[in-house]
Amino acid sequence: MARKEILILEDMIPDGGGQVAESSGETPCPQPAGGRRRTPIRIVCFWALVAVLIAAMNGVIGIGDDGYDNRGRIASFYRQPENTIDVVFIGGSTMYRGWSSMVAWREYGITSYSYSTSAQPTAAHRFIIEDIKKTQSPKVFVLGLRSYRSDPEPTDSNITGAIRKVTDNMPFSLNRLHAIDYMLDSIGIETDNHNFDYYFSFMLYHNRWTEGKKALNIGPDRYNKTQGTRIGKEIFRVYDFPVEKLSKPTAKAAPLSANTEKNLNDLTDYLKDSGDEATFLLLPYLASEHDRELFNTVKSILDEKGFSYIDLLDSAAEMGIDYKTDFYDKTHLNVYGMDKSTRFLSEYLIREYGLEDHRGDPKYAVWDDAYDEYVSQMKDYMEKEDAAPPTSFEGVR
Repeated sequence: MARKEILILEDMIPDGGGQVAESSGETPCPQPAGGRRRTPIRIVCFWALVAVLIAAMNGVIGIGDDGYDNRGRIASFYRQPENTIDVVFIGGSTMYRGWSSMVAWREYGITSYSYSTSAQPTAAHRFIIEDIKKTQSPKVFVLGLRSYRSDPEPTDSNITGAIRKVTDNMPFSLNRLHAIDYMLDSIGIETDNHNFDYYFSFMLYHNRWTEGKKALNIGPDRYNKTQGTRIGKEIFRVYDFPVEKLSKPTAKAAPLSANTEKNLNDLTDYLKDSGDEATFLLLPYLASEHDRELFNTVKSILDEKGFSYIDLLDSAAEMGIDYKTDFYDKTHLNVYGMDKSTRFLSEYLIREYGLEDHRGDPKYAVWDDAYDEYVSQMKDYMEKEDAAPPTSFEGVR
């Protein structure tokens, strides 16, 4: 009964994250004549106000910033002008470290966004796409194939954070509640309160009121100002990549976990029904032999379902990526590798999906502003880290 009541309450909230329109001078709750009719209207108005307050509190009191901009990146997506983003990258950390929206904009005029979070569960992907389509009409969704090698288990220490990095930053809506239920069911997590502290994140984080402004999701600092592009000191790190440990291609296949295979099948079925264009991306990293066997199974399912994928696991040389200079750890590209990966993928996406060059169009002026912010932040970090600029910075002042 409690969950049903929550869903009914949520249906009163518009899909914009519970934003309250400016007063038009009209009385929000009309008072018709007749005492008996007055009470139901007051009840509806009361619960509508409660719903709006809940949505606002969820936005202010949620999971904090983990130092990798997961909170700001997702929250900022919902501030983008409607129907201006042509490509959205969805997945885990390899996605936001393998693609730079700012490089794609400066070099090709592509408008893109990385709706990616650390250790993002595959169960979230279908609901992320559904949420994106409320305000954007991308020409293609690019999903991280690496995420489908395995999904977290209920006992994994970081699983709660992985879920909340997505759902705590989504606007309050029916889709968000469905995403929470599906993810928890998929992973096999049972909560003591019927998922209430996931639905209403302020129930878990209510003590943050006493921790000061930085602990709350308020103010301009909560947003990513570079269209989802990750900037931080770690992106300039150069890893001594153990090239000798790179695994070799194999024809063997290993079975996916039951929940991962279900998530993949549910996602591809959803995409087929919706008609959305989507492809899957696998970037170079130090993959184990077992990883490769799992990827072979994923690719076999995608082939069967009629979906394309961009397998770049063994294409570092073709992309211009140097294992000794372009990674910051065994899994993630650094800023130099991200620069090269973005250029390579941009040309592929333009070729395959006919992406337009929006540079010079007044409708997309916000991207020029974001690029100026990107340049400013990059220069600050390059000076602090005494780091060389990436190729895309040639000619930038």
